[in-house]
Amino acid sequence: MPEVCASRNLDITAGALGLEPWSVPRMVQQVVANSVADGSISSTGLTSQPGRLLIDTSLTYVSDSPLPLMMRLIVLRGYRSIVCSNPNAVQIWDSWNYAIDATARTPDSYNLVNSLCTLGVDVGTNTTAQPYAGVISQDYPSTASEEWYTLPAGSTLNIKYRCYVWTPPPWSNNANANSPSHSASARSATLRLWSFPTTDEGVR
Repeated sequence: MPEVCASRNLDITAGALGLEPWSVPRMVQQVVANSVADGSISSTGLTSQPGRLLIDTSLTYVSDSPLPLMMRLIVLRGYRSIVCSNPNAVQIWDSWNYAIDATARTPDSYNLVNSLCTLGVDVGTNTTAQPYAGVISQDYPSTASEEWYTLPAGSTLNIKYRCYVWTPPPWSNNANANSPSHSASARSATLRLWSFPTTDEGVR
């Protein structure tokens, strides 16, 4: 069995011992994506999934390490806002998928949801079945999620992220006493990818 006297996390140049770039934790990619469709929602609502696309972005990283890397994805969401009228509901949701040495599937299904911001109100109707006047609004603070992946040496990690807004049915087009007001703002999402080294098992 061959013996190795120095880890592949180390560099030897002109007799001097140093560290390879992949041997320390580092942020290797960052993508900032702004929402392209924030704003009002029409009186017909958005009752079909996945809804209106707000943010669509992706991230790709090719490993430069001869060893596996531990990859940490951090998804940072800007603060979000929703305005909703009685008796409806508005929901902002996001999702992402990853693939190694393949194309990541585009998130377009409500089957996998990573984050939800939901606002709804239902205070009933008057004697003529018209919804009572009522509008509520809510700001949601910035949030973060993280996931970890093992990336083999020399492999490529692909990540696809999307954020949508929809209005879960049933939908009332005469909300707020026939003066509907609905809107949603996701603002932005930041994807940060960090790499962390692994031990060189070839060193004996």
